[in-house]
Amino acid sequence: MPRSFSSEQRAGIVDGLRNNKKYAVLITIPDDDVDASNYARDLADVLGGGGWIVSGPFAVARGPAVGILIRVHDLSRSHPGARLLIDVLAAVGINVRPRQDLGERSAYSYLMVGAERN
Repeated sequence: MPRSFSSEQRAGIVDGLRNNKKYAVLITIPDDDVDASNYARDLADVLGGGGWIVSGPFAVARGPAVGILIRVHDLSRSHPGARLLIDVLAAVGINVRPRQDLGERSAYSYLMVGAERN
């Protein structure tokens, strides 16, 4: 069954983001996963509804990912946008796993929407 957001999750995400500072997010997906692509487009729509500047989803030829990952420079001091996104999604039951990327020092938060967990 394809992944999707419930109306309650959509409302919780939009409300959680709308009432905070606006950030930018870039969403990527594996280049061969239709479910991830559809889920990422849905996520992009919801984040945009919360007032965020959304780029993507863009297909990338990286190794397979599972779930939703967010790249951060320093796991102990995440970008405020990344921290907000993790917290808002967690509040509606969506797990986002931070992944340390020492080269990441952008104003964007980078999300990778991968395959659904088994």
